[in-house]
Amino acid sequence: MRVFTPPYAVRMFVYIPAALLFLVFCWRMLRERRRFGNAVILGLAVLCGLVAWVSRLLRSGSTSGLVIAFSLLAVGALGILVLTYLLFVNGVRMLRKEGRSPANLLSLLAALSILGVIALVITAASCARRCCSGWGRPLSDCRPTSRSSS
Repeated sequence: MRVFTPPYAVRMFVYIPAALLFLVFCWRMLRERRRFGNAVILGLAVLCGLVAWVSRLLRSGSTSGLVIAFSLLAVGALGILVLTYLLFVNGVRMLRKEGRSPANLLSLLAALSILGVIALVITAASCARRCCSGWGRPLSDCRPTSRSSS
């Protein structure tokens, strides 16, 4: 059985958002170098390029590509957890040393928000797994069954 591989130009479409964001970054850097938005756009360009690269690695089917892709995903997950820990520690330190003003509570709030999003993702994944095991089933089939009282 022969596996269909799209032409080279079609496979490169996943890199278009990264390239466009990088061009916007270059244009904005020429206009004003000191803006914070430049760093945000560069970060988005790198993130889009990384997502495109990982998707190409996963579609390649090779063992080394899968190992590299899952390693990058694991490093990203670990980075999110480390960021949450550091934000939490910074928030507690700011709370103890500088008081409870809203500006001092921002890093603690950011850490708690990240933990909330992680908890919601885990809850949604466990509910979806328990409720619907197939992608093609309609939502009406996903309702929990009622138990008879006997």
